[in-house]
Amino acid sequence: MLTSEEAPQRPYFLALDRVLGSVPQADLAPLVSEDARRRIARLAGELGIPVQTACYECRLAANDDRVDLAACLFPPDSPAPTDLGQSTAFSALRGTFANNADWTRTLELLEAWSAPGSSLRGRIPFIWIAFDIDRELSRLPSPCVGLCIDPAFFARRLDSPHQVAEDISTLETLADSFNRFFAGAGLTDTTKALLRACLEEPGLEAKHLSYMLGRASAPFKLDVRLDVDRVADYLQRIGWPGPARKVAASLRELAPSAGKIQLNLVLQPQLTQPLEVEFFTMTAEAPAVERKLFLETLVAKGLCSPDKADVLWRLVEEPVGDAGGQAVARGWYVKVRFIDDVPTEAKAYLGLMPRPGRSSSGGAP
Repeated sequence: MLTSEEAPQRPYFLALDRVLGSVPQADLAPLVSEDARRRIARLAGELGIPVQTACYECRLAANDDRVDLAACLFPPDSPAPTDLGQSTAFSALRGTFANNADWTRTLELLEAWSAPGSSLRGRIPFIWIAFDIDRELSRLPSPCVGLCIDPAFFARRLDSPHQVAEDISTLETLADSFNRFFAGAGLTDTTKALLRACLEEPGLEAKHLSYMLGRASAPFKLDVRLDVDRVADYLQRIGWPGPARKVAASLRELAPSAGKIQLNLVLQPQLTQPLEVEFFTMTAEAPAVERKLFLETLVAKGLCSPDKADVLWRLVEEPVGDAGGQAVARGWYVKVRFIDDVPTEAKAYLGLMPRPGRSSSGGAP
């Protein structure tokens, strides 16, 4: 997920609608259409929670203008008034969504996690809530909830010494307990065995657990990051139902210089296709020239329109914008969906990140 590298030292929050408004419409079209921006802005105002990162989730095909929304939440460092209105926002959302069990559970989690002294803070550095709002809606739908489970998430971005990741049994217990919390039942024995198999890869980075509330069958996902050269063996070992070596070759075609990639694996109800692969989730590992070549390849393969690729490239060239005098960094990564070894869809995650103490006159994020 896109989050500010400065966040561990000095998290900074702005209202979601203000962060989303930090990029002029002219800088986004056609990546985000005017209708999508209007629709999302209205729903963002309903959320009311100050955020550290806002994210437009944009399909890249020429004939696909769907855009979803996600927001990254951090617990406040201390109680009110420095919590910037989180408690008030949670209370308001409880009233708005009192009859929606998915929302009720999500808010209960957020309140427990953000409470001073919470034991969850050290295990979950941040939480993502994402919304499928690629159509006109009267209010926000049930959220999908993503939990960061990498205690070294930010240290890796700063290339700083970091602690060893949680052991597999601890992560299994954590995943099971949250599934009980959200779904009323623990993970199946089959899913637990699959989760352990997925985590038993030397050098693997376990990144996120995701609970896709409101979707059919409420999938449970695990995000992992590993060397691209190990993908084929890894997929074969965990029993991914597809041509592992061919898909690994397709990954190299898309990004020949990539060192690591991130896999989104659906583990429950079962390990299944499609396979979703994220490229360039680490800014420091993605020089501009590699991003340029990657965008050109997506266009050549018909996965991205030239106009949308131009928008993403301009954001690489101008990585800092302005929201009423506050600097807001803009960055992106791309997720590609594979059916067998064929890339069928690409989606850009455009992250907007308030930066404290920085002029909005420019500079790399």
